[in-house]
Amino acid sequence: MRNPTNFEIKMECADDITYLSTNPPNNDNIKKELPRKLEERRLIINETKTEEHVISRQDDEWKKCKLLGTLLDTENDIDRRKGLAIIAINNLKSIFEEKISLQIKLRSFDCYISSIFLYNSELWTLSESVKLTIDSFHRRLLRATCLNIKWPDKMTNDDVYLATGVRPWSRVIGERQLRWFGHLVRLPDDSPAKLALSYTLKEEPKPRGRPKFTWIKIMSNIFNSNNRS
Repeated sequence: MRNPTNFEIKMECADDITYLSTNPPNNDNIKKELPRKLEERRLIINETKTEEHVISRQDDEWKKCKLLGTLLDTENDIDRRKGLAIIAINNLKSIFEEKISLQIKLRSFDCYISSIFLYNSELWTLSESVKLTIDSFHRRLLRATCLNIKWPDKMTNDDVYLATGVRPWSRVIGERQLRWFGHLVRLPDDSPAKLALSYTLKEEPKPRGRPKFTWIKIMSNIFNSNNRS
């Protein structure tokens, strides 16, 4: 008779492992050795969810890569975040259409809408035109949800901020970027993020053409503007 006190548990877990290298042979070695090392720890790679991307100036295929819920390309990720924010608003119509105070609506907006759109926004590379687009989208959502402004009624941009007391999303993102940069520079020198920063700051021959607008360039512009003021 089988002892009812004996049983087995098959443990399964999900996690993301990411490797980045500028040396193709090293990538081949990782793909060969990593599965064996993980199996020694009873971890199995799901081959159907394994992705490999090459980041280059000539090919935009890498822009489809989503890592920890974020697309690597800023503009594509912003478009995706806009869609997710609108879906959240549609799911919360019962809250925003209720006759409740503006403060409760704003707190709900910040909790359920802003948190979705601004997820990982500290890593976005934003030009001035993209910032204007983000702030315009923010105001449109505030008018529709918290202020209940519907066509043909109108409210100026300044009045939207005055009535709600909120800051433009572009300013919130800028503050998040500075905080993240502070965390980054305080990391140990051998941490992956710090190694990536060190590699980015290396003086190397620049490719032909207009320089790419990068996250590091954004940080440089912020610090330069603060030094001039």
